[in-house]
Amino acid sequence: MFDAQIAQSVEQRIENPRVRGSIPRLGTIISKTSLLSWFFYACNSSKTFCLVGFIAHYFKKDFKMKLISISLILGLLTACGGGGSGHSTSSNSITGNLALPTNGAEVSATYDEDSAAFTTDGDNTTSLYWAGNIADDAVTVNFGSVAEVTEISIYTNDLSFDSTNPNKYIEISIDAETWNTTGLTSVDVTCSEFSIGDGKVFCKFKEMQEIQYVRVRVMNGDINIYEIEVMGSRNRVL
Repeated sequence: MFDAQIAQSVEQRIENPRVRGSIPRLGTIISKTSLLSWFFYACNSSKTFCLVGFIAHYFKKDFKMKLISISLILGLLTACGGGGSGHSTSSNSITGNLALPTNGAEVSATYDEDSAAFTTDGDNTTSLYWAGNIADDAVTVNFGSVAEVTEISIYTNDLSFDSTNPNKYIEISIDAETWNTTGLTSVDVTCSEFSIGDGKVFCKFKEMQEIQYVRVRVMNGDINIYEIEVMGSRNRVL
């Protein structure tokens, strides 16, 4: 900026200072440093801008025109659906506990519907729970779409295990019509790892299961379900 003012002053010596309009306004220049600062700021906002700008820096002589050209090109790319974005796009895949409402799951129950939400609230303590005490009382989690499930954990007060006369069934389904039981023996889907303890029943499937629903169905006794965790992944429903 200072160089421009000196140049302007020199020019003014040969102009007539008494003639209005004969002395132009102070000169301005856009320094390469300021353009570089703006360029690197934009680079933080767009990876595409950074890449294109970097290449253009070596193949164009006019730095100012280079940046203008890049801006126009990126504007056209954006209008056509291309170009970079300063915000990372969210993945189309959901991985982790698929039973959580934050991951798109919904929960329902055949009895005490209002308490069903406690089974997928992320809290596996015993303070809040869904309870069933009549045969076929059930609480069901719907992921929203078919998922690839690897393991299930049921936090409950009932840690008994009897494959011939169980107090409850842990069942899975792809369509909510045909249900398969899970466990170690006398079941439809075998667990490669199965454990009961620390307030939960855990099953890791021998093979990954493509399902959309998980439910706990009561058969005998007073069964409290504190939390249902279903680990796996699925595509986000757009």
